[in-house]
Amino acid sequence: MNRVEKKEDILRGREIELSYIRKVGNYESNEVENELVFFLPVGCFWARTLGGCYHCGFQDVINEITRKYCCNLIEIVKVEYKKYLNINIKRVFFYVGGSFFEIKDEVQDEILSFINTQTMIRDIYIESRPEFITKENIQRLKFLLQAKNLIVAIGVETYNEKVRNEVLSKGISNNSFELAMHILQSENIKALVYIFIKPPIKNITDKKAYDETLKSMEFVIEKGASYIELKSGCIMYNTKVYELYKVGRYTPLNIWTVNKLLIEANERYKNIPIRLGVFDEIFSSIDVPKGCILCDEFLKEKLQLYRETMDSEVLIKHTTCYCSII
Repeated sequence: MNRVEKKEDILRGREIELSYIRKVGNYESNEVENELVFFLPVGCFWARTLGGCYHCGFQDVINEITRKYCCNLIEIVKVEYKKYLNINIKRVFFYVGGSFFEIKDEVQDEILSFINTQTMIRDIYIESRPEFITKENIQRLKFLLQAKNLIVAIGVETYNEKVRNEVLSKGISNNSFELAMHILQSENIKALVYIFIKPPIKNITDKKAYDETLKSMEFVIEKGASYIELKSGCIMYNTKVYELYKVGRYTPLNIWTVNKLLIEANERYKNIPIRLGVFDEIFSSIDVPKGCILCDEFLKEKLQLYRETMDSEVLIKHTTCYCSII
């Protein structure tokens, strides 16, 4: 088996794609653009040392891959990229199951130097915990990418520090987030901030999740977020959220809550693009936001169209169903 092709997800017998194209809307023109996602099996020091975030199960997948295969990250990027030479790729997103800065500096340098030579690519997205966002790290990446746009994604998840660290076990203080945002702003680098719509709080309702998400959006915008991505609370194996789900103490969102949140957010924050994370990414989730048998498929198609166009007008068409009250 070629070590840079598909890897089996040993946990559930599924295959892991080390790269794929997802359609994402241009924030200004609403035109559909190709975003190339690389899944690099690096992992997360927070998960390895302190158990990780309660809702994330990617470290187990990465552990299985790296135990069975010797993964050369540079080779993965170069070989996977060749699959898409005939596709107009505007964006590249590096997903590593942790922080991009956990990759050795010299490997980061070679990967980004290679990407910098690809003339079609305009935007490069990486993810990082706040503690890795230093002036030195950001300036080094800026130098490597030259005229391309670097966007740094941070999973702050909620404005509520207690929920973030006691419920989601993120290990991120407001102070560390604010410092990271200050560094990015001082270097003219845009931040994409993740918000988790429905944290696994006992007896949390969709209405409460809706209200708390709006507060979280206000918080990260005040701190300088250029973009927001809403995460939907999917259920993944081998997570503490899964354990709550199995005993009926946590249920995924009503998909209408997601739709209504996007409508409200786009109305409130017209100058801040609001992305929607996919419900099944990298490998299948156990359970995801959904509606009833009458509306589920239609609404998922509508939300996918929103992802692909970033056009909020698609959200306001056919916005009622008997299951849509939150």
